[in-house]
Amino acid sequence: MNDIEQIRAMIGEHDPARDVRATGAQGILDEVTRAAAPPARRRRRRLAFALPATAALAASLVAVSAIGWPSTPMGPRPAQALSLHRTGGSIEVRIIDPDADPARYRREFAAAGLDVDLRMLPASPGLVGRMASYSAPGTRVPPPIKVLDADRACGDTWCPSGVSLPKGLRQRIELTFGRPARPGEGYVLTGSAGSGKGYSITGDPKAPHEPLAGLTLRDRTVADVRRDLAARRFPVGRYLAAPPEPRPAQWSYDEHVLKPADVSGTWYVTDAWLGRTKGTVELAVAPTKR
Repeated sequence: MNDIEQIRAMIGEHDPARDVRATGAQGILDEVTRAAAPPARRRRRRLAFALPATAALAASLVAVSAIGWPSTPMGPRPAQALSLHRTGGSIEVRIIDPDADPARYRREFAAAGLDVDLRMLPASPGLVGRMASYSAPGTRVPPPIKVLDADRACGDTWCPSGVSLPKGLRQRIELTFGRPARPGEGYVLTGSAGSGKGYSITGDPKAPHEPLAGLTLRDRTVADVRRDLAARRFPVGRYLAAPPEPRPAQWSYDEHVLKPADVSGTWYVTDAWLGRTKGTVELAVAPTKR
């Protein structure tokens, strides 16, 4: 066994990350030593020079040090995807990295002894990292789950920052949080806002960080709102009929979509949400002010 093979075996044996990620120290050393040997056939563009074996080894150790290993002095721990804060008899769950690999969430929940099915759905900017729903399916008696920080940071939209779960909880919990929408991806809706058919991850368009922050929409005429939206190049995606007064127990806006031509400029806006398509707004309207 030559020096390179001995060092490869030593690093592979002591690489604590070898079982949790594909690119550990062994992979780095393999890649560098492959670059040091002349390839039989060039399949991709490489650097115009080859490193001597000793230089390749030094480069590999520098690379490993830069990446770092968990729980070792060789570098910082990988950034956490979750905040799992233990306080009293509870664990407070918040999202730190709303765009992390789902496998990271699973590992961190499992390390805390929690059985959590976490869904990250594309959300409007003000709701990224915010909780949309929680449930404990298949349980007759729901566990004592508490919502955290249901503040007004998202305007008129309910947007808790997380949830508090009891320590030692053995029941399976389903959580849904918002993540950034990717290019070409719309905001996810299951049922329309206020339909009672599920949750929606659409923000209050007037809330901080949202496209129409600071703009008043409610209790204004449709004509006035249209003018302000046009100035911001923000079209109306759908007009929805506002529920009558007194409001029925069940009202689905999806079942009361209005044609734009049927909506008079003298009508009033009673509510507003960011649309299903990015860059649009949905307006609930009525012939009179509510």
